Amino acid sequence: YALLWRNVILKADPDAPPTSEREAVLRLITERMNSEQRTSVPQSLFTASGTHHLEPAVRWLASQGILIQGMTEWSFLHQTFLDYCYAKYFAERGRRLADTVLQGDQGLFARAQIMQMLSYLRGTNPTTYIRELNGLLQASTLRFHLRHLVLRWFGALPNPSDDEWVIARRMLLDPTKRP
Repeated sequence: YALLWRNVILKADPDAPPTSEREAVLRLITERMNSEQRTSVPQSLFTASGTHHLEPAVRWLASQGILIQGMTEWSFLHQTFLDYCYAKYFAERGRRLADTVLQGDQGLFARAQIMQMLSYLRGTNPTTYIRELNGLLQASTLRFHLRHLVLRWFGALPNPSDDEWVIARRMLLDPTKRP
């Protein structure tokens, strides 16, 4: 999705709306989908007086295959693109993943967001990624299904970094965490 972002969403196109408006559309949709825990937003979101100016960017993103128009709603080309956008905007705000997850309901949406956030941070900010991974793995209040998901994801990483090996060794040496 990073390539899609760079080569489509940010591409220089004199006939396209400004990239700031394209990104504003994606941010608005992502925030709305996340807050409502849905994978679509009403088309009326971009007919309101405060967002009407973004309608050309919406249409352009649809023409590029980023947005899919339904009868009354807009959705992303795939749900995993929502996860990517969420991770991107979350990381840009400097928020803490572990804190957000632990303070939330740890429900169905949390699964995809955790995996996408960890993947995104692993590729873009290794220091923050290691901090967040440690925060999740050491959190005593993280629900079992999420801890299991993080452990399975972590255990399946190809080419672990030196920092990831340190985490794995520390867990394997601790008799309470080894299982």
